[in-house]
Amino acid sequence: MEKLKNTKLLGIVGAIVTLIGIFLPFATVSANILGYKASESVSFIEGDGIIVLILTIITLLILFADMLSAKVAFFEKLAKAKLVLIPTVISIIVLIYDMATVKDAIDGLGSLGGLVKVSYGIGTWVMWLGLIATAAFPFLYKKEQ
Repeated sequence: MEKLKNTKLLGIVGAIVTLIGIFLPFATVSANILGYKASESVSFIEGDGIIVLILTIITLLILFADMLSAKVAFFEKLAKAKLVLIPTVISIIVLIYDMATVKDAIDGLGSLGGLVKVSYGIGTWVMWLGLIATAAFPFLYKKEQ
């Protein structure tokens, strides 16, 4: 536990896990209509994943700002752990919005809802793990400048 308090390990791992989750399947749609079965997976990068990808890169820049400040003076202002919350919370809002959109699409199917099954993929849950870890990082990190 002391390692989590004194290093940025939790934030870095959380951001990397989020990056991995962006490219994994976000949702899977399966249909069984008149004996014809079809299934299609969609990764998050095909939707709003670009936004979360950019926000996660910003998160990583904030996490490494203390090391980057030796080369670029601007990063000196970003070397605060609490700033990680801004892109992380925006990413969480985007993920919640996209999950609600999938739910609305299921509800919009009406009577076809029994024939079409939509489920969240592994990418959704991996992204949640990464975002929760990244959001918890500033509250555990005590080596603030």
